[in-house]
Amino acid sequence: MRTLDTFQRILEPLPIRGKGRLAEVLLARHRSAELSSRPLPGVRVFLRASERIERLMWAGAYERDLVELFKRSVRPGMTVLDVGANIGYFSTIAAGLVGSHGRVHAFEPVPSCFARLERNLSQFGWAWAHRSAVGDKSGVATVHFKESESGWGSLKRDAIQPAIYPVLNIPLAFPGMDRMRKAPATAAIIIAARPAEKEPVRVSK
Repeated sequence: MRTLDTFQRILEPLPIRGKGRLAEVLLARHRSAELSSRPLPGVRVFLRASERIERLMWAGAYERDLVELFKRSVRPGMTVLDVGANIGYFSTIAAGLVGSHGRVHAFEPVPSCFARLERNLSQFGWAWAHRSAVGDKSGVATVHFKESESGWGSLKRDAIQPAIYPVLNIPLAFPGMDRMRKAPATAAIIIAARPAEKEPVRVSK
């Protein structure tokens, strides 16, 4: 594992193409391994080699342009909401960037992802993991996901396993949200969950 850790430290910051394919080769015999990435100095994200998305994170190949934009945009003291946080890759980066004077709230309904999210945020006293989806009203929603890739959740009925999860209405859960919306634009960054989906979140009480 020390060899893999050395490869990771070298590979993650390299601005080259093909890192994802290289990660597949390096991790082919280590699918049960516990991994970690270091997207910021002093910040670690704990990962599972069994998940393809997390192997990309390990290599620094996951959403590279968005990660760089995120690092340039998030500043100390900001409040970040990560809706559909998965295991907390962006939430953890956000917590490292906003510092102890900022706040991070991450929302993830899928249990296997939430457990990893909670672990990743546990290193920050100013970041909170919420086991729920987020909608325009409180209730429950059916999220479809695949056991083999639990991070790929969708409201659409095109995945293998459906499960019903609670939906949290942010303005009700956080009374200060209305004030936040009236604050300067830099007060909060909201990461939309599954932006490719055209259907709104539908909930039932």
